[in-house]
Amino acid sequence: MVLLVDGKVAGFKGTMNVRLKMGSSVVDSIWNNDTYIHRDFRGKGFGGKLIEIIESMVPVALAFGISDMQLPIFLKRGWKKNVEVQEYFFQNKIASTRDLLKVLIQSPSFFNKKIRSIAYSIKDVPARDIPQEADLVWKKVHVEYNKIVVRNYDYLKWKYSDHPSQSYRALVAYEGNNLLAIAIYRHTDSIARFVDYLGPAHNQGLKQQILESFIVACKNSAKLHVITTDKEFINSLNCFGFRKYGIGPSFCIYTNPPAAQCEEGWFLMMGDSDGDLIDAMKDSVAITRIN
Repeated sequence: MVLLVDGKVAGFKGTMNVRLKMGSSVVDSIWNNDTYIHRDFRGKGFGGKLIEIIESMVPVALAFGISDMQLPIFLKRGWKKNVEVQEYFFQNKIASTRDLLKVLIQSPSFFNKKIRSIAYSIKDVPARDIPQEADLVWKKVHVEYNKIVVRNYDYLKWKYSDHPSQSYRALVAYEGNNLLAIAIYRHTDSIARFVDYLGPAHNQGLKQQILESFIVACKNSAKLHVITTDKEFINSLNCFGFRKYGIGPSFCIYTNPPAAQCEEGWFLMMGDSDGDLIDAMKDSVAITRIN
């Protein structure tokens, strides 16, 4: 979305269309992504006007990673802030005294025990090899979620398989020959990110095994990074000694017309918005320059 003032480009707003499952309904939605207003046009209400356009386009609009400066603007306009998002890190390598301190305080929680469960078969493949049976998984598990972005095969392919960096990988979990879940991650030498998940909403043992596979696959990355609202993933992160990082990124929801408690009960992962897609390109360019 481009802002024109007297024929001049004065700014822009990035958007990303998705479908949402909210309760028993599936609705159109838009992610409100990065906004830029040229300094000559700031302070004149153009940023708010762009948000107003987003609000009028769909019944539900979403925004993730809102800056502390922008958050009051969204809240004043009637957006609701979700308080369930949590951010976790795990320090793999020690390059400084600060890193050593982080490692020393990383200890598994005694209050979150590992769940002994079935030993699932997990394959680590490039995201371009995500199986089309992902549609069957979504069809089976979507009823277990209250509020979630639709995660079918086309969605995973669009976001991760077809990403220009080709840096995403998939952890594909099976029980026998039955596909159970797909998790998305990517990694560099400096950081590994657990990006997305399609699978049962309630299977702590499966999620722990997937996270363990992520940790093993990324053992050479300096640190690991996870953002989620999922309580079972959060319990698993505590089990493996991940450190919670302050308050998670701001996630806000706008509904038209207003809906009570629209901000509660979301399943959200790092890959839901556009931030990691952009970071993946940045990392890819950086690696290319190094090589």
